[in-house]
Amino acid sequence: FSIKTGRYTREVLFDYFASKNIGDPDIVYLDSERYPKVGQVARKNGMVTVGYQRMANISYITDVLNEEKKKFGIDSKFLNRKLNNRRDAGLGAMDFILAHSGLVKDTDVGVGIDESRIQVVYGCVDSAYYRPDPVRRESKLVVLFSGHDPLLKGLMYLLEAWKNVPYRELNAELWVAGDCTEEIKERYCHVSGVR
Repeated sequence: FSIKTGRYTREVLFDYFASKNIGDPDIVYLDSERYPKVGQVARKNGMVTVGYQRMANISYITDVLNEEKKKFGIDSKFLNRKLNNRRDAGLGAMDFILAHSGLVKDTDVGVGIDESRIQVVYGCVDSAYYRPDPVRRESKLVVLFSGHDPLLKGLMYLLEAWKNVPYRELNAELWVAGDCTEEIKERYCHVSGVR
């Protein structure tokens, strides 16, 4: 038995059931701003709520995506008012916010969130460990783009830039994985060196 549900429904259901079974911890860590009910119940019960925010404030993102939509004629999943209202409520339910970058912090402060609640914790990658292994790499350089929302992730900019890459000289390919709309496929199907 399975029920196919959309992202909004899954988030609401998880948030509801998690808030009913929160237990009695001292600190509740919210992996994102998508679960406002959990945060609200935790705060009501005197627990400290700490959340991690990967993306810029949703108000800022919405403004940017509306401009990108005008430019490219492509819609974004992040232009969903119900989801965005939940994200705003989720941020409001956090006592402390761990922001992924300075931009994330700046966009939160820009919409009125008290700066003292926000700490920037950069999502770093250890480049000494995570780098291409020259022995393992065969003859082709593969660049992988993986994203669930092409407008939000800037896929069109990458495809435009790829037109200027001397991919034959570099023996390189660009692989695009994840959601890709028919509009993007039609617009960029002529770009060489892309799978």
